Amino acid sequence: MTFIAQHQAQHLEHDRRLLVERCVAYLTEAACVSASTAEDAALQAVGEIESRCRREYIDLTRTTAFAVFIHDPVSGRKRVFTVADLMAFVRTPALASQPVPSTQALFHHGMAVSELTSDRGARLHTS
Repeated sequence: MTFIAQHQAQHLEHDRRLLVERCVAYLTEAACVSASTAEDAALQAVGEIESRCRREYIDLTRTTAFAVFIHDPVSGRKRVFTVADLMAFVRTPALASQPVPSTQALFHHGMAVSELTSDRGARLHTS
């Protein structure tokens, strides 16, 4: 997280992709880990840093492999997003243009396109 925090504050605050790529390169070299492990650690760190001032949180007790529960303790509101919901959300123009580095490499090699082009429609569940 230190690498992300330092470099985000310096010059990469608005370029998450480049920030993650540089962190992956740093971790693979300095920590001698695989690119996949480094990317996971970098993305987790970005998530922690970008979300640390948020009051909402992911409820890990209720979350499953197919449904993510988000809780807002101030309003008491709970939301759940299914994998289908999240994939539809990821296909929006703002997010579709920002794949993580490993997925970006798959696009360059002609893979993973069919996964992102199937359309299931999004549903938002709230309670």
